[in-house]
Amino acid sequence: EYRGRIKSGTYAGQYLSWSSGPVGLPGTMNRPGEAGDDYKAWLGTWSVPRGTETDTWIIRQAIPNVSYSITGIEGMDEYRVFNASFDRSSGELAIPAQKDVFTYDQDNVSVSDWLLGIVERDGRNIRITGSYDLCRASFTGKSAASLTAGTVSLDFGTGVSDYPLVGMWLFAVNADTQSVLGNYNDDFTTFPATITRTGDAAAPAKMVRRGKASEVRRPEWPEGFYSSL
Repeated sequence: EYRGRIKSGTYAGQYLSWSSGPVGLPGTMNRPGEAGDDYKAWLGTWSVPRGTETDTWIIRQAIPNVSYSITGIEGMDEYRVFNASFDRSSGELAIPAQKDVFTYDQDNVSVSDWLLGIVERDGRNIRITGSYDLCRASFTGKSAASLTAGTVSLDFGTGVSDYPLVGMWLFAVNADTQSVLGNYNDDFTTFPATITRTGDAAAPAKMVRRGKASEVRRPEWPEGFYSSL
């Protein structure tokens, strides 16, 4: 499959995807903005458990058939816009670990929100940095889906092994030193989990990556956190 961006005309700035057919035969083409049914099935409002809380995720279209934007993870406001991708081969939605979801200034410190995976080892919750999928969502029914944990390869001194993530957690990080300042919630989103679709597609989210401290939720400072760095 091939993708390209249109420079001018009605669809300027949008993406065009196509696949080539056998020699001498035309391939198939998706016009920009035309999302497939499998892709659109994820759009809408979802109920997601998190500890004793239930969060409302809103999944919106980003690049048709390619990616999504999500708000509401950990009950956060619309300024925190998270990224997700669409796997066309499986129809699954994947959420990657991500930095700089939102940044703001607090007490002369530049704060950046990072969504990271958690590995449990020896009774400790260890946050994991790097590039990897936090989880993948797959349909189990018309309006129900399961979140399946991603895995990461780590070496705790006994050789490299694959470890499943037990969840994902939003961290407030000092943008300059990259040291963790705290978390916004005591509970994190755990895997595996069952999520339920409760509403249809919504309007695009506000794409604001930086804000004033007076407009955002402050991090809390729970104890018992450990770093893998």
